[in-house]
Amino acid sequence: MQANVPIRQDTSVTQGQTPAFATVLEKAFDKPDVEKASAPIGVPPVLKPPMEISTHRVFSQTDRLITAMETYQALLSDNRAVLRSMEPAVREMKIELSSLQDLMSEMPETHPMYEIVSETIQVGNGEIARFDSGFYIEDADETI
Repeated sequence: MQANVPIRQDTSVTQGQTPAFATVLEKAFDKPDVEKASAPIGVPPVLKPPMEISTHRVFSQTDRLITAMETYQALLSDNRAVLRSMEPAVREMKIELSSLQDLMSEMPETHPMYEIVSETIQVGNGEIARFDSGFYIEDADETI
């Protein structure tokens, strides 16, 4: 089964770096049994509109990350808290951060909360990086 392939009539096929191939191609389409398409058949593309992400959904996820960060902040300021007790709070921050990053990847940059989400993610990533790097271990040794 042969498909009809439209050829632009206004462009010479022989312009290019492979004139031999162009000559063979032109000869193939000059045969009387080969149908030439006069105009390309237009099929409109099916584009899905961007998914609308509700501001409430973004707010809820951002709020969950901020709540996890506040819990972590409270542990940091508690002189009795040990680093082992902070690990569950950091794990919770990582989970909420990942969820917010997934949501942000679906958001258009024009979303009203895009910048807030971006900055919240940056702060969360920074705190997680400090904890994972052992930044607070030196401070903990000084208080012992």
